[in-house]
Amino acid sequence: MDKTILETINNLRTSGLGNNEIKSMLMDIGFDEATINEAMGSETNAEKDTAPEEVSEQTLKVQEIHDKAKEHATDAKLASNLAMNIAQSTSNKVDQHLQKVNTFEDRLDGLEDSISSLPTKDHINEIKELHTDLHTKHDDLSERIDTIEAKLDGLTKIMKDILENQRDILMRLK
Repeated sequence: MDKTILETINNLRTSGLGNNEIKSMLMDIGFDEATINEAMGSETNAEKDTAPEEVSEQTLKVQEIHDKAKEHATDAKLASNLAMNIAQSTSNKVDQHLQKVNTFEDRLDGLEDSISSLPTKDHINEIKELHTDLHTKHDDLSERIDTIEAKLDGLTKIMKDILENQRDILMRLK
């Protein structure tokens, strides 16, 4: 039995919540009904007796907290999904650029081979200039890929921070 869910149930009961409210909150934050029922055990029917005024006021406060928690969880989920989509998109772009660089390197190698087979000096000079241009472009692409990888690292850190934030929110809810 998960100690966290037992402590959460105990804390919520101590705060004056009834079993139905506790069960609803636990289901909203992701626990399955079987786990909740098992954790609540035979105490499911033992609602805490409080004065109607206290229950009403406490229920309103709990509902407000519950609504805010759901709102934060939804926001965190949206932020996490956005970060995951951005990271995946960036990763795909990096892969595409790496494929282009590899193709480019293959073309450079082929060009270097063809330089040695050209018979005239003018052709050789022209090919050398093209070769120099290609190397310059290759260096530029390498720098861009390095920049993209740095940005991907940044996005990965942001995504980890968002996930850690979600964990913190869920732990506070439990």
